[in-house]
Amino acid sequence: MKKFIPHLIWIAGLGIAIGSPVIASFLGGGIPYQDPTPEQAARESAVNGIFKIGFLIGLALFIIGFIWALIRMVIWLVTRLKS
Repeated sequence: MKKFIPHLIWIAGLGIAIGSPVIASFLGGGIPYQDPTPEQAARESAVNGIFKIGFLIGLALFIIGFIWALIRMVIWLVTRLKS
């Protein structure tokens, strides 16, 4: 099970990074008017902030998990070549 944890982390990070724009678009993406009211502009700003945070968390998880998986693979290859 320990060898699958890095893969689970980068897959989850990729899912979050891809899923956050989709979720943000369903929450109210886009300003429907040329001159939005202050409430509409504030809601759009909040949705964009949620999207950015979710995307950055997903991207960080993806990078950490991918690098972890690569390091485990390199260590496995080196130990296999030594024996």
